[in-house]
Amino acid sequence: MSSLSILVEQIRALLPEGVDDPAIFKAIFLAGAGGSGKGYVGDSVARGLGFRFIDTDRALVHYLKKAKLSLDMSQYTAAQTQEKDVLRAKAKRLTGRLQQSHEKGRLGLIIDGTGRDLNRMNREKARLEALGYDTYMILVEVPLDVAIERNSSRKRKVDVETVLKPTWEKIEKNKPFFKRMFGKNLFIVKNVKGNSERLAGVRKAIAKISHLPVTNPVAKDWIKAQGGRRAAKGVTHGSPKHSPKMG
Repeated sequence: MSSLSILVEQIRALLPEGVDDPAIFKAIFLAGAGGSGKGYVGDSVARGLGFRFIDTDRALVHYLKKAKLSLDMSQYTAAQTQEKDVLRAKAKRLTGRLQQSHEKGRLGLIIDGTGRDLNRMNREKARLEALGYDTYMILVEVPLDVAIERNSSRKRKVDVETVLKPTWEKIEKNKPFFKRMFGKNLFIVKNVKGNSERLAGVRKAIAKISHLPVTNPVAKDWIKAQGGRRAAKGVTHGSPKHSPKMG
């Protein structure tokens, strides 16, 4: 190996993100109503698997605290609700820029949302697939009464009648569409008490997904252009016959 080749390999070793990232070209949409425990599932899946967690709510909480607004949004006045909406828009812009930064390296993404807006999700799914991403969904389900109970016990609360219940009902209505959109790439987690084994199974499945060979022609071309170690090893054609099963 030449001195130049050795130097290139040393530089690559110092740059763990990007073309040689383990979850490269994988995007997971995380859906569920407030109180479903999406944040817990998202952190559980993302931790140590090479994914970047895109979560507008975390940015919103930061801005609410900075503005000295209560996290209990169920008690907001009309003026406070208007101010919250302005801050949410600001939080979305921030996380949007963060996602764009991760997409430059085609890093693995877990995108937190509710799943209410099918058209928006479909557009984002198509956009990411055009970049070369394989797309998946984790739908976190809880009974409505459990979601309401969890909402009442957490710091960041939403109004049950105007936000939580309509969102929960809309997600239930959207489930058949999720199945059509994602097919075998849809993972449903019933996040109830004592369900840690189920969460561990999803984490195991997503770990397998993160290491599946890249099959999208756009992704293959991008990797070869970047000259990553995966390109040196070759990238397989064709989609896997079976999606990983949850344990």
